[in-house]
Amino acid sequence: MGLAMLGLLLVGLGAWQSIPRSDRSVPSLPGVRVLLLDASASATRTRRGLAGAYLGMAEDEARAAAEAGQWFAVLRCAPQVEHLVEPVDAHSWRRAITSPWRPLVPRGEDLGTPLDQALRSAEEWLLDPARLPGELVLAVDGGFTGPDPAARLEALVRAGVLIRRLPLPAPAVANAGVEALAAPPLNPAATPVALRLDWFGSDLRGQAVELELELGGPGGELREQRHALDERGAAASHRARVDLGVLPAGLWNVTARIRVGAGDRIPEDDAASVSFRVGGRPVIGMVATRGSDEMRRAWTRAAPRGLQFEWCEPKRVLERLEHWDAVVSVDLGPADLPGEALADFM
Repeated sequence: MGLAMLGLLLVGLGAWQSIPRSDRSVPSLPGVRVLLLDASASATRTRRGLAGAYLGMAEDEARAAAEAGQWFAVLRCAPQVEHLVEPVDAHSWRRAITSPWRPLVPRGEDLGTPLDQALRSAEEWLLDPARLPGELVLAVDGGFTGPDPAARLEALVRAGVLIRRLPLPAPAVANAGVEALAAPPLNPAATPVALRLDWFGSDLRGQAVELELELGGPGGELREQRHALDERGAAASHRARVDLGVLPAGLWNVTARIRVGAGDRIPEDDAASVSFRVGGRPVIGMVATRGSDEMRRAWTRAAPRGLQFEWCEPKRVLERLEHWDAVVSVDLGPADLPGEALADFM
């Protein structure tokens, strides 16, 4: 879900919240205001001073919670959901921090935004029947990984939880990445092949965006291509057709990587790969644990005319199986191969 979709969802939920509800049994404990901080790479690496901004948000929300008679809690959402502050009297939230205030996570540990998981963690406090209805404050950039959080957000609103979203500081540096890379799995011989690329860019400010392609084909053939991408327009997400031209018959593996003129802060989301076939040339999966590159090249050169070999380690067999017509186990016995998946090849 992107920024716009999350915004529309929260607008719709706000309309639901305005509908009067029937009275329910009166809880005895104050509600909890939960502040959810986005510590993912897309939120943190492109912004400066975000740790300080998050501290300011926490102080403002704790002050407002105290004035409203609520308790206060803080969650951090990155690949792991962490309780920075358990529910506590809002006046004393700073004393409840069990370790130094660290709303961000180290680089490399920030690749993911499991928003649905974070909401599930907050439900324990927000939906406690002994408490008044709680409040959820989202300091997020609008993206998520894993399950769609829409259903959980809707359930919270129907339970009487007020949901608000705080804007993050504007990005200070560019970021671009690949959302999806696709190609027809089977392409006629002697016919141009095209890829479909879904990509995104933020704060590009007119910088050139280029797509680098590495193509690996039959007989160990390697090719490189470069394509300029058009980032004009207001949309953060883009779709492009990438023409590869006519390729020799066989199995092709393509890796696409986006480059921004001045570089970007999140190289982990810059690349994606896709495999496809051209024509009807049979492809043989060669599964081996050992063997030098020279040995494998010799096998490849000696392949009967019209056949293509693809070498593969055992751990990647399931990943590559759909692209093969036959499998050869070079130095493994049947017990070392995924027998159930290979049943159709026996």
